[in-house]
Amino acid sequence: MFSAKVVGHRIRKLRTKRKWNQEKLAEAAGVSSNYVGEVERAKVSVTVEVLARIAVALDTTLEDLTRYSEKLAGVDNPEDMIDIMDMLVGRSQEELESARQILEIHFKSIDRSK
Repeated sequence: MFSAKVVGHRIRKLRTKRKWNQEKLAEAAGVSSNYVGEVERAKVSVTVEVLARIAVALDTTLEDLTRYSEKLAGVDNPEDMIDIMDMLVGRSQEELESARQILEIHFKSIDRSK
């Protein structure tokens, strides 16, 4: 099962990265622009068929649209976590280790100040 919030956020990110408005995506996917907005805001249930059409319109895969979804399904506001994970995708092992060390230092500092 996937999280509508996570998928909606992912669709919005990919759409805006292409510099498309909701109308352009709607036209390419064969749905209404209102529906695209509702999907992005997780206000409607979306079928796998429609997600697949949106994926094709965005030149990506269904798997890409739903990535992180299961892991973040219980998170109230997953958008920031998704943005952080997206920043890490495609980075070298050295860059990932550096990011991990920075986060570790940051969170240790926060924990000490509590």
